[in-house]
Amino acid sequence: RREALLVICMKCADLSSLVMDLPRADFWGYRIMMENLKQGERESRERVERTTPTTQESALANYFAHQAGILEHVVLPMFDALTLFTTGRFRRRVLQLASVNMAAWRKGHGDAMMTRASRQRELALTQNLFRCMAGFLGIVVFIISRGMLLRKKMNDMRGEFSGSRNPYAAQALDDLDLMRFRFRWTALAFGFLAACCLALASPFNANVREVRVRELFLNAFVILQIIVRFGMN
Repeated sequence: RREALLVICMKCADLSSLVMDLPRADFWGYRIMMENLKQGERESRERVERTTPTTQESALANYFAHQAGILEHVVLPMFDALTLFTTGRFRRRVLQLASVNMAAWRKGHGDAMMTRASRQRELALTQNLFRCMAGFLGIVVFIISRGMLLRKKMNDMRGEFSGSRNPYAAQALDDLDLMRFRFRWTALAFGFLAACCLALASPFNANVREVRVRELFLNAFVILQIIVRFGMN
């Protein structure tokens, strides 16, 4: 029993930083994390099996969950057993610090997960924005080609109907003028609305508008793009 108690004391002393006050616990936790990170980098250089994270971003992302998991499943049971042989005041203090640290790390883990999800959503929005900009350029090329085709058709019809006594010639030219008028203003309206949607959905407005609102502007642009593309056929 004495030997088992001594082993528990050594193990608890080795992991005692997790039941210290939170700033000190985080200080040692981050130092251990950086040590594991260097180990992972060396494992990567030596081309051996990786046992720890190899990037600081992944290590930071897992820090809170790692601390809370070790405290809950390893450290707390050991100190729970050890403090049965100590004073009640020491036991209450250790368990209180463990409870505070556990709550803080769990909250930090939740915040970290929300931050990671927000970054992933922001990255996806940026990628979709670039795709929409490419689609916008495609629509611009389509509008220019259709405009050139319409102009050529009008010039051909004017040359064909000039001096003609056909009563429908003037009406056909008027219809082409109206079509050209509608085409031109549709193109201008699309360009203006598309530029507004893309500008409002850009990452430069991240501090002004939420991701959800910027996604709505991007969806509005996609709908507008489809309407213009098939409406000008």
